[in-house]
Amino acid sequence: MLIIFTAILTPYRVSFIEDGNQTFEIIEIIFDVGFGIDIIVNFISAYYDPRYGLITDFKSIAKNYLKGWFWVDIVAM
Repeated sequence: MLIIFTAILTPYRVSFIEDGNQTFEIIEIIFDVGFGIDIIVNFISAYYDPRYGLITDFKSIAKNYLKGWFWVDIVAM
């Protein structure tokens, strides 16, 4: 949801809103906090591996996330 709102809001703000509008700056900060929370949650969320089943070890979760979607999430932030 945050990516969809960001994809719509950013071009609109750049095209039609004057600089210094604090409302849109606050909204962007809230979105950035939401992306940050998403990254933290992904670092502690178990995942399923077909070979080993449900993986709940934090080190394995972090390694798996860093090898995959972490970089997409960082760019989106």
